[in-house]
Amino acid sequence: MKKGQGLSLNTIIIAAIVLIVLIVLWAIFTGRMGTFTTETKAKTEGEECPAENWKDACDPGETIVIASNAEGHPGKVCCKDV
Repeated sequence: MKKGQGLSLNTIIIAAIVLIVLIVLWAIFTGRMGTFTTETKAKTEGEECPAENWKDACDPGETIVIASNAEGHPGKVCCKDV
């Protein structure tokens, strides 16, 4: 086997780390990370959402309590006054 053929292990590891960093940056800048944290926070704190608070999008002055993909409310968000 000739030396220098193919990709070295260091190159593969660096490429994997760069890919992970890019995915995390994408999640942060597209707002997916915020959605994930608010949904996780609401579920861990046992927060409930009244039926009238489920909307397609929150109004100005409201914040998302539970994000979409919640059970029974696909594509909706639970909004709460700030």
